Amino acid sequence: MRFLSDEWFDAASGAKPDRPDAPDSLRLGYIVSGGPDGPVEYRIVLPSGRIDRVLDQTDVTFAMDYETAKGIHTGRSNPQECVLDGRIDLRGDPAQLIAHSKALDALPGVFAHMYGLTDA
Repeated sequence: MRFLSDEWFDAASGAKPDRPDAPDSLRLGYIVSGGPDGPVEYRIVLPSGRIDRVLDQTDVTFAMDYETAKGIHTGRSNPQECVLDGRIDLRGDPAQLIAHSKALDALPGVFAHMYGLTDA
């Protein structure tokens, strides 16, 4: 299925993260430009893994192009490396990422089931 399509969001919303019972503590915003359907904005709430197709009340927001986002969400790219080499523009308070590092541990589990389903 095409990355960031309605079908993709429906499938991603069914994620079962590693720590579903932990209270939500971190809201990550994503702004993705250059995709086939234009810009897309969404939010992932951790550690529950809830995905909202809105971009409000985020702690940290990541702005990137479509190919970078697809690489991250399919496990082919390392998010930290993408920030360091300038492919991701980090907005908000980066200290929140450190303060909520336990919540971030759930992020790989949110998309792991999507790796083989997303078109390369």
